[in-house]
Amino acid sequence: MRPMSTSDNTSLETANQRGGILLVDDDPAVRESLALALESEAYNVTMVGNGAEALRRLQEGQIDLVLLDLNLPVTSGWDVFERMTAFNPFLPIIIITARADQYEIAAAAGATAIMEKPLSL
Repeated sequence: MRPMSTSDNTSLETANQRGGILLVDDDPAVRESLALALESEAYNVTMVGNGAEALRRLQEGQIDLVLLDLNLPVTSGWDVFERMTAFNPFLPIIIITARADQYEIAAAAGATAIMEKPLSL
């Protein structure tokens, strides 16, 4: 094992930073609380409040996981889900919803998982 040089510190910091999460929810309180919890675990979180912004952010950068609310302004959550899946069929997307009747639809659509609001952190 060799000693770590100054240039290795940057690599170590990058290695300790987990993947990029796109958090899409129209409720600022939900976005903030989820982001705080995820960032405390060293995840890089990008927050957006509508579907159109979510699609733009997905195309701009490295996103490893999407947490997607279904009740969104501008572009609906299911429309965003379909577009994201078409853009990257291997992108894990977790649906966040307050509607319990979405489980079967989410499973049939290929969602990675579904979380029901209110969320318990």
